[in-house]
Amino acid sequence: MKKEDFSKKENFTITTIFISITWIISVYFPHIDKVISIMGGLCAVTVSYLIPTICYVKLSEHSWTHPKNLGVLLFFGILIVIGYSSVIIIIYLIVTGKSIMPSCRGDGMIAIEDMSENDWQKVDWNTC
Repeated sequence: MKKEDFSKKENFTITTIFISITWIISVYFPHIDKVISIMGGLCAVTVSYLIPTICYVKLSEHSWTHPKNLGVLLFFGILIVIGYSSVIIIIYLIVTGKSIMPSCRGDGMIAIEDMSENDWQKVDWNTC
C-alpha cells in the first residue's frame, strides 16, 4: 500500500521537527555565516558531484569496476573529498575558535595567517 499524502498530524509533526532543529542550530550557532558555510558545502558537493556520479555509474551499461566508470569515480571522488574536506575545516575552525583571514605582515604585503577572531579585528589595514 502506497501512501500519497500526509495527514495534518504528520505534516504538523514534521514541520515542528524542522522548526525545532532550525531553532536549536540558531541558538548554538548565532553566527549564521558559519552555518551557511557548512550547509552550502554539504549541499553543493552532494548535488554537484556525489548524486550525478552515483546516477552515472548506476545508469552505465558496465559494472562500477569497469575502467570507464573507475575513471569517473576517481575524478569525481577526488572532487568530493576536497569538497567535504572544506566542510571539515570549517567545523574545525568553529570548534577551535580560529579563523583564516588575511593579515598585514608590515612590509606592504598581505599574508594569510591563522588568527583568532579578535586578532584580525585589531589589524590596521591602512598600514599595508
